[in-house]
Amino acid sequence: MGVQFNKYLSGSQIYCCKNCRTHLAFDHDVESRDFTGVLGKAYLITYLVNVTFGPLETRPMMTGEFQVRDVACRFCSKNVGWIYVESFKSSEKYKVGKYILETRAIDTIRG
Repeated sequence: MGVQFNKYLSGSQIYCCKNCRTHLAFDHDVESRDFTGVLGKAYLITYLVNVTFGPLETRPMMTGEFQVRDVACRFCSKNVGWIYVESFKSSEKYKVGKYILETRAIDTIRG
């Protein structure tokens, strides 16, 4: 398989894994800050780096049922959120392909 290298982001505000400080996302990729995750407050975000995906599963959530995959930091394996793979409600399809990033699992790096 070979060695995997982390992608390092450069910008005025970067989100990183709270556990190991691995870069995960740019602040400008946050689509909404008004979401709730398993741990509380969460962000809906369009792009993440340095993550791995768990198995596909169907979960009932407050806004309906979704197929999701958990998302973990690639370096330390700490769960940082999930990705929406499919929505069973047409009004929630806008979430498909986007991520929930749990704010309790991340820190902010200011450049």
